[in-house]
Amino acid sequence: MTRAGGATSVRARRGPRERAVVAARWRSSFDGILERASVRWWVVPLAIWLLGRAITTVFLVVGARRQIPMVESSPGYTVHFPTVGDPGYWVATTNWDGQWYKQIALHGYPSTLPIVNGSVAQNEWAFYPLYPGMCRALMEVTGLPFEVVAPLLSTVLGGIAVVLLYRLLLVGAGRFVAAATVLCLTVFPASPVLQVAYTESLALLLIVLVMWALRSRRYLLVLALCVPLSLTRGIAPAMAICMGVYWILRWWHRREEPFERLEMIRVAGLTLAVGALAGLWPFIVGLATGTPDGFMETQRAWRVNQDRAILNNWWSRIDDYYGPVVATVVMLAILPLLVVLFRRATRVWGPELRAWAFAYTAFLLLVTSPGSSTIRFLVLVLAPMWPFPDRIPTGPQARAAHRRRVWALGVVCVLWLVLQYVAVTEVFTIPVEPGNGRPYP
Repeated sequence: MTRAGGATSVRARRGPRERAVVAARWRSSFDGILERASVRWWVVPLAIWLLGRAITTVFLVVGARRQIPMVESSPGYTVHFPTVGDPGYWVATTNWDGQWYKQIALHGYPSTLPIVNGSVAQNEWAFYPLYPGMCRALMEVTGLPFEVVAPLLSTVLGGIAVVLLYRLLLVGAGRFVAAATVLCLTVFPASPVLQVAYTESLALLLIVLVMWALRSRRYLLVLALCVPLSLTRGIAPAMAICMGVYWILRWWHRREEPFERLEMIRVAGLTLAVGALAGLWPFIVGLATGTPDGFMETQRAWRVNQDRAILNNWWSRIDDYYGPVVATVVMLAILPLLVVLFRRATRVWGPELRAWAFAYTAFLLLVTSPGSSTIRFLVLVLAPMWPFPDRIPTGPQARAAHRRRVWALGVVCVLWLVLQYVAVTEVFTIPVEPGNGRPYP
């Protein structure tokens, strides 16, 4: 007690000069830690990812304990593989679309489109093949069941993706923005899809790899990566828009970074080629089933897709529920968000990530309808997960500004985790019979 009290008294008697020396030593020590950690730059994003996945695992376990038995299909849920109540973590990770991917991994696609009452019924051709194909290959190699292979595969792919995303942002945006982006992505309410039997992790990794190839100007590699991406999710049109926006950004800033005529032609050709890949999976479906428009007919078998129309999805859906005034106000509020993506501060993301953020957001507004799945789609937006890449001012205001953004990041993370818990325990895991207006993941 005496020594502790004496030490406290000594600290209290330190003058301004002594306190400044101690503070400088602390700063020097802290900077040294960061410098040493930067050699192993992957430690920070990987640690964030693993911590986030541990939290989500707890949420999934809690939700699985409340899950009801799923023994027969309903209008809100297709049961290919009946499950008991409280099925445990591994089985719960194959809910919803996981049922379809498991069916594909085990039994493949039907040779013809199923017809019910004269219309194409819901079937496996609506789901892209690369992810279930990878699951099937791993099942063959390891002997493990789909319920184990699929969530582990998604978790590993997602981890690689966020580590590479961190590195991609680290160069231009700095450590804080890179770490904040990975953290916000990891705790995002819909981020649990990155560790269950869904395609988002694979798509996330491929998108980040495309951004890497685009930054290094390896355009043939970009095109090669877009082929598996077009067989993972139906976002090849968004990537084509991204290439077009990237072309515009490079041309606009051509005085700062040369954009020669030959490169302009290459990027323009890349845009057209990536756009053409949007038809790859529909072409395969038509060829395999003998029905040229089989993919679109299959998509329309889902009620949520029946009334979609390009350029009119969001306004019409909101108008149906709340009227034209609310629909107009919401659309006027959403559209300026696209402009926000081109604030001067976002230039630290690089033209590739800026182009993707704009293109993917515009794509969602064009071809999707507002609903609970919209939150899941946003997982792939990348850089805007932390939309404040503004640089900290220098001088006396630096410390206060840094403190504010740390607090803002903390508040966002807490809010996201609360919403994630609700999304996992009330939506992804199934505590009551699906349907009757309940949201779906």
